[in-house]
Amino acid sequence: MRKMISCILCPNGCEMEAQDGIIRGNLCKRGEEYAKSELISPKRTISTLVRVVGGEREVVPVRVDLPIPIEKIGELTDRVRRIKVQAPVKSGDVVESNILGLGASLIAIENIEAI
Repeated sequence: MRKMISCILCPNGCEMEAQDGIIRGNLCKRGEEYAKSELISPKRTISTLVRVVGGEREVVPVRVDLPIPIEKIGELTDRVRRIKVQAPVKSGDVVESNILGLGASLIAIENIEAI
């Protein structure tokens, strides 16, 4: 089976073709490794919003600190909808560690002051 993969790891943005375990079109070793991981277990990093209680804003942007399996994204967003943090929130604060038991932490990426 032939699959086209666009690499997102570097500015080259290689368009690679994977067929029968062979990767073609990568300009660097990282591209080949990325294509293999996409075929075996695709993962993504996610950025979203978490509700803030008592803050100058109602939400704080957050991100996962490690890529998570694509099939867990829906479950992650369901979990995030139920999370509320108390202001103040500082950039870099861990909102939830080991979210969904995946080893990834949900990290705040902005400061939100208390009111």
